[in-house]
Amino acid sequence: MPTKNDMPLPSPHLEQSRKAGDVEPFPSGRITYLAPLPLPTALPPHGPHIGELNEVYMDFGLGSPQVFSWQVILGLPFSGTFMVVFLFPLIGGFMFFYSGWVGTIFLMP
Repeated sequence: MPTKNDMPLPSPHLEQSRKAGDVEPFPSGRITYLAPLPLPTALPPHGPHIGELNEVYMDFGLGSPQVFSWQVILGLPFSGTFMVVFLFPLIGGFMFFYSGWVGTIFLMP
């Protein structure tokens, strides 16, 4: 059901400075500014955590995985395989001997 909206849309003022905590309402919500816009410089942003950069947005966290992620990627499969091959049979063997089945199976009259 269409409704008439009498509120005029606020025009964006890019040259207007913003402060942290400023709130700008618009018809479907509001914009809360968490920090002021960065100062323009002639140098492009650089660093190991900047992935894609264009005129609209900058992606962080892209690129090659860091050391901890390689430890997780390689460590989880190897530790899981070690547990299945060595620890599960060892724990099962101890449970077998501890439960008393040894005397009934191996020492049958």
